[in-house]
Amino acid sequence: MKSRNVCRWRLVRWSGALRVVVLVLCCCLQGVAAWAQEMDAPVARVNGETISQRELVNRLLADYGEGILDQLITELLVAQEAKRLGINVTDVDVDQRLRKQAAQLPEGTTLEEFLRKQNPPIGMTTYREILRMLLRLEKMVEKEVSVTEAEVVQFLRSRPDLAEQPEQIKVEGLVVRDRKLADELYQEASRRKQDFEKLARLYNNRQQRVDRVELGWQRSGTVLEIPPNAAKGYVSPPIEATPGTGIFWIYRVVDKQAGRKKSLEEAKKAAREALLELKLADKASERLAQIRKQNERNIQKMLPQRN
Repeated sequence: MKSRNVCRWRLVRWSGALRVVVLVLCCCLQGVAAWAQEMDAPVARVNGETISQRELVNRLLADYGEGILDQLITELLVAQEAKRLGINVTDVDVDQRLRKQAAQLPEGTTLEEFLRKQNPPIGMTTYREILRMLLRLEKMVEKEVSVTEAEVVQFLRSRPDLAEQPEQIKVEGLVVRDRKLADELYQEASRRKQDFEKLARLYNNRQQRVDRVELGWQRSGTVLEIPPNAAKGYVSPPIEATPGTGIFWIYRVVDKQAGRKKSLEEAKKAAREALLELKLADKASERLAQIRKQNERNIQKMLPQRN
């Protein structure tokens, strides 16, 4: 239960700053100038009367404009600092963090369901941008974070669940940026039972964009595309990680382990990793506040004020 509460605390912490962020609103704010001439176009008809795009945008700006603009400013500030430091976060990095967070949720709960239950609900596309910002911040401060042996022991006492090892599957993935190619790779992997490293090398030689990602050991049932009873060698059909991104994942079960009790050293390692993540989140939050403060004078808001 503590594990689930810690997971919820971590997710809500970063999603709480975006309580009013909805993807469609961001699109409206960013695109106002581009389609200003179409503002009178209808977006709905009710009993013959129309609701115009202008009415919709004006309402969204009035109710949510300030909050969304502030979040966009924060994301841009972090992106600018990351660029200055040579820090890069890829879509694959974001996908891996999404998978990791989904694995920490209560059994039977998807990340999409969790985000929909926030007030107001948060879309997956928006949440990906939250994670991208978080990953950039973490890379900025990762060398500043450490834990002591005493802290690990104390943390392990508060998290006895870290000493238990549930049934696990070792997973590798292929990241493909074309649906037709993803289907072809799936058929090839299913038919020949080839490991993904060889497939990625083969198709990259054909000047295709295919990446092989080692996802490591995952708790059975937490990779939703893989059935809980999947055997070693199982290959999942391609699935678009987030609708509209054009990035498809194919998963393969490389190995499987039955549940067991961890050794003391294994339990300490799990506790150290979990504690490092918590400390990293705290340090990243501090760095974010620092970035905002350093750039206060460089921010000019030009959102129209409405009575």
